[in-house]
Amino acid sequence: MKRVFESRYAKSNKILKTWADNLPQYSSLFISILALSLSIWSARETRIHDRLSVKPSISFWMPFSPLDKMVEIYLENRGLGPAEVDYTVFLDDTKIDNWNKITYSKYFINDFTLNYKLAAASGSDRRVLVPSWRSISEFTIKSDELVPLYYIEPKYLKSIYDFRDHLESHVVVVGHWCSFYRDCGYVCGGKPLDDDACAKYWEAHEQQTEAAR
Repeated sequence: MKRVFESRYAKSNKILKTWADNLPQYSSLFISILALSLSIWSARETRIHDRLSVKPSISFWMPFSPLDKMVEIYLENRGLGPAEVDYTVFLDDTKIDNWNKITYSKYFINDFTLNYKLAAASGSDRRVLVPSWRSISEFTIKSDELVPLYYIEPKYLKSIYDFRDHLESHVVVVGHWCSFYRDCGYVCGGKPLDDDACAKYWEAHEQQTEAAR
């Protein structure tokens, strides 16, 4: 019995001695793994912080008030960083190439659609015509920047509220934006839409663009 106890004791001492001899090596390995883990975690947190520090926040803004100097459809960036934006316009679910197609004389005091066509045919300066709009193309919007897409002075409208109802019932402005880190999303204005419906309009835009090529 004594020999068995001594044998077990000797084995235990040998194991403890071996573990003690290797302890510095194990400690160094543990510290290295811990340092690597902290480094990876820190790099991940830094990247998340960097992405958030330049993340844009894109939305459409449509002020309609008799007190406003202009009736406008804006694209606004309330985020911290710039965004590349590509946008298009739908009228009654059909993609249009320019804003002129949403202009109907019944909403205006004068027939500006006809005036626009006559001026274009005669080579007149189009900048004096109303309503005015930004060409439908890709552009960059900075942080805290407002970009007017369509604008007209209220004095040219028979009723700004009727015109607002027309835009909200028949027109969809859909944009696709991407941040510096290529985080991308969709935004819609005009007809009220949820995120899924907004994305479907952009898919329809891409399909129609591809079919036209």
